[in-house]
Amino acid sequence: MSNFTIKFILVSLFLAVGGTATAHAQTNGAILRADIPYDFVLRDKTFPAGKYTIQRTYSTGDSPSLLVLQGEKDSAIFDTLASNSNDAAKSTHLVFDVADGVYFLSKIRVKGSTTGSDILKTRSEAKRIAQAKSKKSVTVGP
Repeated sequence: MSNFTIKFILVSLFLAVGGTATAHAQTNGAILRADIPYDFVLRDKTFPAGKYTIQRTYSTGDSPSLLVLQGEKDSAIFDTLASNSNDAAKSTHLVFDVADGVYFLSKIRVKGSTTGSDILKTRSEAKRIAQAKSKKSVTVGP
């Protein structure tokens, strides 16, 4: 199966599959809604804690791996890469890499799917994470 087909299937599953990822996150049709309890970094930009939606880009001509993060004041378009797991996700949730106290959005998992979306890191993000003295991952969800 081609990489494009895998990405299309992943995004379609992401948009269609229900479930919850709490700290008040939920999917509603084609939109994932999340109340993220801490500031986080995506594409070298720091977003404040708060309520966000994640969905496909509005243009049908865009790559299906492109997603839109939208908050009350800020938004970003970001690319994802399909990743596979042996186990289906038990819930829809967001995963953050935490490096020296800085939260980086790193993955999106959808309930029931063995395929997830990894968020591509910028060079500076990858460098900050690699050089961090303290590292962990946290999940926003059940």
